[in-house]
Amino acid sequence: MKLLFAVFLGLLATVSSSPVKSLEQDFVEYSADLVEKINLMNTTWKAGANFARETAASLLERFSTPGLSLEKAPKAPIVKHGRAGALPTEFDARTQWPHCPSIGRVHDQGRCNGGYALSAAAAISDRHCITFPGLHWNFSAEDAVTCMTPTIGLDGCTGGYSSDTWRYWVQHGLVSGGGFNTSSGCRPYAYKPCDHYEKGSYGPCQARPSSAVCHESCIAGYPVHYTADKRKGATYYRTGTDETDIQREIMDNGPVNADMTLYEDFFTYRSGVYQHKTEQSMGFHAVKIIGWGVENNQKYWLCVNSWNSEWGDKGMFKILRGTNECRMESNVHGGKIYR
Repeated sequence: MKLLFAVFLGLLATVSSSPVKSLEQDFVEYSADLVEKINLMNTTWKAGANFARETAASLLERFSTPGLSLEKAPKAPIVKHGRAGALPTEFDARTQWPHCPSIGRVHDQGRCNGGYALSAAAAISDRHCITFPGLHWNFSAEDAVTCMTPTIGLDGCTGGYSSDTWRYWVQHGLVSGGGFNTSSGCRPYAYKPCDHYEKGSYGPCQARPSSAVCHESCIAGYPVHYTADKRKGATYYRTGTDETDIQREIMDNGPVNADMTLYEDFFTYRSGVYQHKTEQSMGFHAVKIIGWGVENNQKYWLCVNSWNSEWGDKGMFKILRGTNECRMESNVHGGKIYR
């Protein structure tokens, strides 16, 4: 971990003639030189000050995932789409299935490094709504974070792989659950939203919890027993790595989720079509893909992040499409709902 911090510190020192900064500084101040560098490039996206009231050290520690890498991710079966025909230039699942409000919902993983579970559970919820119009069943990311056994045995809030969430859903099922501090579903998300923006309204993020406990019971007042509330999926898989495979998967079945390499400049994203401009990887992150389009002649995927709606472009971002940017197109996951 100290080596990782040292590399990151050295990277920022090379983009500025200013003195080396301390990891204990507020991240807005710490990353100012990096933001300036990105914006001077006149590239396809704009950077800005994010993660105020959080030190660089705490931010990097919270999102690092010791022992995990995309190379070690468990490999689900690959499903490719053979259907021919022209694809639209733009597609937005929110427009295609307007009766499913979950598609555009932006979550906040808070102090828990549970983006892998949040984005997968969100995509599963979307697909359930698409399969059963009018039935808004939100699958619990909290159930996945705390109750499934990760591939390498890490605590769920330390991080994990998206494929583990899909596999757990198929093999064991997930109960229902809404957002933090709600009475929605059997097991709502347990971690408070926090600031991921320059001047956020949620307050600072707390330290990552030392453990995530699996409570095989629903919240008080929920009328269904935990076991009876579980719903299993039919299948889970990876898509092909070609962009058309991913596009047809989204068009046919709904949003997908994807693991992506997390570069330090992604923390500073504000708008435009993201492509990493720094080389230091901080591990990986998981997001939901709900569509695609073209902006200023740049093809992009339209993605929903889990850092609340104040981060990025109202909680969303665009990322370069067709080039396996951040290895996203190699790690796209989906699954089928029992009808």
